[in-house]
Amino acid sequence: MKRFMFVYILECVGQEIDIIFLVDGSTSITSYNFDKVRAFLIAIINAIDITSSRVGMVQFSAYAQEEFKLGEITDKASLATHIRKMRYLTGTTATFLAIQTMQKWFEDE
Repeated sequence: MKRFMFVYILECVGQEIDIIFLVDGSTSITSYNFDKVRAFLIAIINAIDITSSRVGMVQFSAYAQEEFKLGEITDKASLATHIRKMRYLTGTTATFLAIQTMQKWFEDE
């Protein structure tokens, strides 16, 4: 699975893309696995060229929390710092709220 993901990411190098991460912060994930998600997100950020891309992130549990909007953070170091400091929300799983939040970003453009 890892190998396939990184091969796909490499095909996007040099392309202008919007990347939005929807991060499950519900209790069912567990704090141990949430730490793994953080490491995975940082690995993705480090593997891609974000100079011509916009990155955004919404974490969800019982509610959706905008971690950062598309293009709000533009360098890898700041993205990684934010991801490392991201608080694990806990609670129920309301994925639809994260999707609604993300959709609103595009409606507001």
